[in-house]
Amino acid sequence: MGNRLYFGDCLDVLREDIADETVDLIYLDPPFNSKRLYNAFIGGAQWVAFDDTWRWHEAVDDFHEVASQPSDIASTMEGLRRILGEGPELAYLAYMANRLAKCRRVLKSTGSIYLHCDQTMSHYLKVLMDALFGRSNFRNEIVWCYSTSGRSKQFFAKKHDIILLYTKSDKGFWGDYRIPISPKYLRSHYRQRDEQGRRCRIRVDGGKERVYYPKEGMICNDWWEIPYVNSQAKER
Repeated sequence: MGNRLYFGDCLDVLREDIADETVDLIYLDPPFNSKRLYNAFIGGAQWVAFDDTWRWHEAVDDFHEVASQPSDIASTMEGLRRILGEGPELAYLAYMANRLAKCRRVLKSTGSIYLHCDQTMSHYLKVLMDALFGRSNFRNEIVWCYSTSGRSKQFFAKKHDIILLYTKSDKGFWGDYRIPISPKYLRSHYRQRDEQGRRCRIRVDGGKERVYYPKEGMICNDWWEIPYVNSQAKER
């Protein structure tokens, strides 16, 4: 089947075009509830690409669609309404919960979902994801570290985003993803050589000698240093 690119609200696509349990992996870079206008340049002119501001009256339908479901997400949304009230935060979470519920429906039992967010709402989004996917299927909170030019003179500079990784079930696929071991790490952690001259680390645990060898790469950490795309880059 050929690739498809959709333009529009993902909720419409998830409802109509994607069957149950047919998707292996979902990566979401949704609105963050930043209360900002995002602009884009099209044909040499500047246009408002997205208004990341949320209003309760625009999200009532999303809320009721999710709250009517016979699952943990319904009681979670009602609890959030009591805590937050019917305001912009609940509007944003209702919007997200309805779409995340549809994402869960189309995800295979072996599938994974990565939800990209920031410090603004990540704590509430994790509550939603726990309700939808189960707390036992939470796998990682990944911190994407970067550096950009702007820095506040009050408090610490905010230079990271959050990516929440969940699997749909305990059968979630994992590809043993690894990154190359740096020469500096090899020199500092594998200083010895065995009888064949192979680099290794020799330790004595409980009176027994153990020999450790560097594997083909190292499993990724849950923090990633990836440079931010600068304002002059072609990708912009």
